[in-house]
Amino acid sequence: TPVGETVNVALFRNGKKKNVSVTVAKLEEDEVTGEMGQESLLGLTVQQLTPELAQSLKIKDKEGVIVANVEPGSAAEEAGLRPGDLILEVNRQEVKNLEEYNNALESLDKKESILLLVKRDRHTRFVVLEPKQ
Repeated sequence: TPVGETVNVALFRNGKKKNVSVTVAKLEEDEVTGEMGQESLLGLTVQQLTPELAQSLKIKDKEGVIVANVEPGSAAEEAGLRPGDLILEVNRQEVKNLEEYNNALESLDKKESILLLVKRDRHTRFVVLEPKQ
């Protein structure tokens, strides 16, 4: 899809289908998450929570990162993470944006379990990810 074009996207929120209009933009280098190795180990991709994204997902929070994709069979899927989940902390370290999320991941031992504070709908809970070896 060309940059600047508006497309309709269907997503599920609270078990209900919702259609949103999205304008395609160029992906900037700093908007890509973590190292490839970390993504593969955890099996999730995240994106910055923007005011527009928060509004379209009906999220009142202004800080954190949104789970954009979860790989089938990954540590993230086994822990129950889903696209649309809001990650607020990594190993009890607050993550307000994509940069803080990436910094938190870089400081981790890639063989250790990872504790995430995740908000879905109005419920906040801790989730443990066991990295795949």
